[in-house]
Amino acid sequence: YAKTGADVVFVMNYPAYISVTEADCDPEWAAKNPGLGYKYGAKQVLDREDREASKLPASYLQFMSKYRTPPERDDNSVMKQALTDLAFAMVTKIWKEAKSRGRLFFCIGGINVINPFSETAIKNEVLIFADLLSNEVASLPTEQGTVLNEAGKPVEFRPSEYKEIYMDFNGSLAFWDESWTNKMSHSLTVGKIRGAFVMGGVLTDREPVTMASIPNVLNRFSSATMNQLYHPQNAADFFAFLEQCKINTFVVTNNVVSDLTTFADDERKQKTDQGVETFLVANKLSGQYLRQAALAYYSSTHSGARKPFDFYVAFALCKYMDEVSKLAQNRSLSDIGSRMKCSNKIAYYSNVYGITCVSSQDSWDAARAEYIASMSTLVAHAGDDARENTRANLFRAEVEQMKAIDRASSLAVYELHFHLDRKSMLLELA
Repeated sequence: YAKTGADVVFVMNYPAYISVTEADCDPEWAAKNPGLGYKYGAKQVLDREDREASKLPASYLQFMSKYRTPPERDDNSVMKQALTDLAFAMVTKIWKEAKSRGRLFFCIGGINVINPFSETAIKNEVLIFADLLSNEVASLPTEQGTVLNEAGKPVEFRPSEYKEIYMDFNGSLAFWDESWTNKMSHSLTVGKIRGAFVMGGVLTDREPVTMASIPNVLNRFSSATMNQLYHPQNAADFFAFLEQCKINTFVVTNNVVSDLTTFADDERKQKTDQGVETFLVANKLSGQYLRQAALAYYSSTHSGARKPFDFYVAFALCKYMDEVSKLAQNRSLSDIGSRMKCSNKIAYYSNVYGITCVSSQDSWDAARAEYIASMSTLVAHAGDDARENTRANLFRAEVEQMKAIDRASSLAVYELHFHLDRKSMLLELA
């Protein structure tokens, strides 16, 4: 985005655990509420790190020490402040490294309502990126709705002043409240929104590539992709906004994002960074600090598949900006689906479970039945492998749970297609 020369609003949202008090922690929550994450607070996350303090990098301990003084400070506010300062420092450094001609706005977003991962499996971003930070990180305001400029000074963001607006749903929508709805649906603004790009959703006619619930690790439906699960109600409200305002909506489903993992051995046990490194170079993501951040993230303890979800969305959005500029004379976007090599689909979504099913079916019942059939096919193909059998059992349980979800809202979307050359790692629309 920085390289386009456009102004960019980066919204910092927060994990659900920073709003869970000690009184609200519930170790039995996941067992009683399938698909709805876990109930624990920042204290549990920090206690986990404290138990392993001797193994933690000095950079993390030093960074966190200024936030945990005095020691009686509330752990939830400690983590919110640390995450805010961390994000601002990293975002502004990457922005400057890209030598952007536009302006950067950093917005304090909202807090998620669901912790998809358990307290033992959740990523601690401060721990992941601590080595990339200096000790001179500024402490910033953390009140939701605050907008800061590149220098960390409060400013006002006025979307109505722009000629064209592009939106991405590349993370949580915890920030999407009545204020944002009113701001973006205002008559001086809404007509300037050229499109919205969504990372998430699963194709109902394919075997799942996202994982079902794993006891004591992950509590979500495989069709509840993370961005939608973090705050299901706000995600649903945002989808409703897109439908009401007739905004072109493009979806990058989890099915189409490739894994960049490479291995040093034939047994595929020892991961290397070659795939990530090649991808960054091939797609002109050449900043040294950006490279360090990517490798830190993908090499972290809790990192699974090395999938560049957000880049797929950003890549497509920038391509779309180019297409819109070509139509500047007549402003007709009627054939934009074919120009972007898209398929017309329907996204079915739940404001409770964060489910987002992308389908050619014209009803939720049909889309649900198709996805259940896809899960059942995966179960049937499990074979004798112990790992595959465990996975099959998890999906078998989800099949029964999905049958009980009898309502979902819908939104017409364009499904995006991609091709990743496995040798060069160059990404293209396909």
